[in-house]
Amino acid sequence: MQSIYGSHDPLYPLAAWEYLERLRPDWAHVRLPDIGHVPQLEAAREFTAHFASWLAAHALPAADASRSAIHTAAHSAGAGAAPGPVLPNS
Repeated sequence: MQSIYGSHDPLYPLAAWEYLERLRPDWAHVRLPDIGHVPQLEAAREFTAHFASWLAAHALPAADASRSAIHTAAHSAGAGAAPGPVLPNS
């Protein structure tokens, strides 16, 4: 998991983000200086660069991601959720 946040967020003060960093040291935390509550709009390029870098390091290979999505959809459908994708018979 990754959190990307602005150091000047008026809704979630810096102390809240620092608490999250202590609570979840296993997450990647990125503090963007002089940015407020919506870093994906206020610093779009910087946000995207951090997110893309994290995603590239943590993304499943395409074949594994496809199997994972199919597995999740099949189990979700059995739990009363909307049915997953229609798959060809194997």
